[in-house]
Amino acid sequence: MEQKDHFRKWQLSNNSLVFSSLSEYYEPVTSHGLALKYVQKGEEVYQFNNRRYSVKEKQFLLTNENNRGIVEIESKQQVVGICINLSADILKQVTASHLSPNTQEPDPHLADFLLGRAMPEQIIGTKQSSTGNYLEKLAQNFTEGQDTILDTTEFFFEVADNVVTELMPLHQKIRALDAVRPLTQRDLYLKLEKTRQLIEHEFVQPLNAQNLAIEAGLSLYHFIRLFKKCYGQTLIQMLIARRMAHAQKLLKESNLSVNEVAECCGFSDLQMFSKAFKKYTGNSPSTFKNSNF
Repeated sequence: MEQKDHFRKWQLSNNSLVFSSLSEYYEPVTSHGLALKYVQKGEEVYQFNNRRYSVKEKQFLLTNENNRGIVEIESKQQVVGICINLSADILKQVTASHLSPNTQEPDPHLADFLLGRAMPEQIIGTKQSSTGNYLEKLAQNFTEGQDTILDTTEFFFEVADNVVTELMPLHQKIRALDAVRPLTQRDLYLKLEKTRQLIEHEFVQPLNAQNLAIEAGLSLYHFIRLFKKCYGQTLIQMLIARRMAHAQKLLKESNLSVNEVAECCGFSDLQMFSKAFKKYTGNSPSTFKNSNF
């Protein structure tokens, strides 16, 4: 049976929730306040400020009213998604409760960040996000027809509370970057975050600060200083922590020898690996492997 394109929309003042099932769609996108664009099935492509964002299944794009562009959907199968817009008013009320439950004044820094140019648009997976998990359950309810009763007032406050809680650490990281212009803060953060992602996924490679600073387009001094201000640890500390976490996992869950584990974690020298591992965990790799830790 062929499925037809359709929308369902709920509105409360400037807050909105749209559940959609589409196969073809090409329209301008204008967000109001803070926007979450979740894809339950298929792929949606957004273009903002000469940047292309491909949002795949069980991911959501986080953006705000400063970004206007195009959304494109073209698929043989229905692309199912949810779009939520949270107004400035509701965000300010929620940020106020995070500052102090007894005040009616919003935290000007946090609210302005969420609605301003310093807030980077980003694609987030549901597995790494409490907000993403919430959106996933909401989408499931829609597809199962469990959406007949929706208290819009409570709903939008609940979503806003999830988002604000999750974005507070990001706000602190970006605010720590000493740049006058919000756009400069955002661009610096995106450069540093690219390095953090590289450490997360390419930690086996021989990464060094000099090359990473060049790739980020920053001086070595500026790069090292900003990285620590943003993440609270040096690049080397983060790299070692990532390698050690992987080493512990391999030692416990695989049949690899200590020497093989060292190589899988980016160490070409077994003695150097053993020394780093003991300093980090308090035990030698062999002791750790044979223990019940």
